[in-house]
Amino acid sequence: MRAAAIRRRPVARRVRPPRRPVLVKPATARARSRRPAAVLLALLIAALLWWRLHPAEKPAPTAPPVHAVAAAQVLPPVLHRKPAPPKRASRDLLLAAVRERAASLRSCASRPGAPARLPARLHVARSGAMRSIDFPGAPPSKSVGDCVREATMRWDFSGLELPADLELLVTLSF
Repeated sequence: MRAAAIRRRPVARRVRPPRRPVLVKPATARARSRRPAAVLLALLIAALLWWRLHPAEKPAPTAPPVHAVAAAQVLPPVLHRKPAPPKRASRDLLLAAVRERAASLRSCASRPGAPARLPARLHVARSGAMRSIDFPGAPPSKSVGDCVREATMRWDFSGLELPADLELLVTLSF
């Protein structure tokens, strides 16, 4: 039993240093890239909260100098008013004037081909003088058209205050 008598040589073992306890796990690459943005966002939120909760104190208004107060009370307020619209002859007055003058067209009704109603566009100058007359749509016969044109060109609306030259659409009844 010699075998028991042989001593074994001790084998050199590698000694590892004792492990330290880890409190925080190491950050991954993705978490490391988010850290500056998260810190910046947290700082921004904190600054906004502080600004909203602690508004800047406004200085007390100082009284204006005495001469400025007196000048401000003396000056009247400036009002910008629109100019008054020009006087216009009412539609009823124009139509009444045409009705008064329509009696001069009775001689045109006896012409051959005279319609019962004739639409017309009267061109009246601002002064009230007739400029021209047109017949929109189907024109009347030549004899009726010439008679109506001759009679209406003698009309005068100078008693009405017209704002400008105008066109008046009417239907002439015979």
